[in-house]
Amino acid sequence: MEKKIGKKAIIAVIVVVIVVAIAASQLLAGGDTVVNPVETQAARTGSLSQIVSIKGNIEGSDRAEIASSENREISRIFVKEGDRVSAGQVLATLKPSEEEETNDSYAKEQARNSMEMAKFDYEAMKTLYEEGAVSKKELVQAQTAYENSVSAYNALLDTGTKNEKNEITCPIDGTVTRVNASVGLMANEIPGGEPLFTVENLDDLQMKVKVSEYDVGSIRVGQPVTVSGQVLGSETVQGVVSRIAPTGELKEAGSKEMVIPVTISITEKNDHLIAGVSAKAEILAAEVNDALIVPLDAVVTDAMTGEQYVMVVRDGAAHKTPVTVGLEGDFEAQIAEGEVAEGDRLILNPSPELADGSAVTDMSVAAGEE
Repeated sequence: MEKKIGKKAIIAVIVVVIVVAIAASQLLAGGDTVVNPVETQAARTGSLSQIVSIKGNIEGSDRAEIASSENREISRIFVKEGDRVSAGQVLATLKPSEEEETNDSYAKEQARNSMEMAKFDYEAMKTLYEEGAVSKKELVQAQTAYENSVSAYNALLDTGTKNEKNEITCPIDGTVTRVNASVGLMANEIPGGEPLFTVENLDDLQMKVKVSEYDVGSIRVGQPVTVSGQVLGSETVQGVVSRIAPTGELKEAGSKEMVIPVTISITEKNDHLIAGVSAKAEILAAEVNDALIVPLDAVVTDAMTGEQYVMVVRDGAAHKTPVTVGLEGDFEAQIAEGEVAEGDRLILNPSPELADGSAVTDMSVAAGEE
């Protein structure tokens, strides 16, 4: 609302200056007396759109910031930025506690003993088999038991005993977009309070914007959106309003204006559009075609009654004409009801003192404007 009032005020000042200049030049030139000079513009038939423009950042449609509350050192990191990962994949491991290291050493000792015993049994079984004392099946069973014990022992040497608390895993499929973890850092003390890893689904991008409470009434899920930004150059991509938050929040600290979070899904692929860049979304809130369109500066709202009207110039006089306004754009409005026709010339920013039936001089027509 404030935006429209500001535009009208600026245009009104410009119009007054032009009108006064033209009227003064005519008087100085000795022309006819100018009576109530006005600026006008013709009503037209055409299309009108209501666009809600707002800026925001491009991000993945699914995002996970992965942190840990464990007061453990990071011992290994298995991914880097740009890597594609799957849900459940181990991204990093943490150094085990002293108790876990003790248990791990005991488990390795037990596994080694089991491996040596299995090896002894297998070698003994080979001797017995060569002597014909046991079957080949029994020999194969002893060999398999030995090989399994070797695998189990080697696995413990490589990873130690498994403890889920010591593994940082990924909760979603996506791409690693940030790695703040470093080997040797404590997992719960990453500088700046940043997460260890950020993973995003970059196959489907979105924008999360905050729409003013004054505009959100015209926003609906499913409305088309045009997205532009410096990273796209002169190109644009299409999107759609996919979610409107059920509650609002303060625009900023100390502000009384509320904003409502709105999610826009990007439906058109473009290799130049990446997560983390800023962009502008133009939401097509409403559109009419084959409508009677007039300048927004021609529409007056009566301060006492709230009724709206325009001043139409006919036969050199201003005629007050009640109207019902439909869709409003930034500079034009749709006339839904009222005795206004295409081609009628409407006074721009009419003075409150201009009475119905007053004689006027249309400076736009005199200047040859259409």
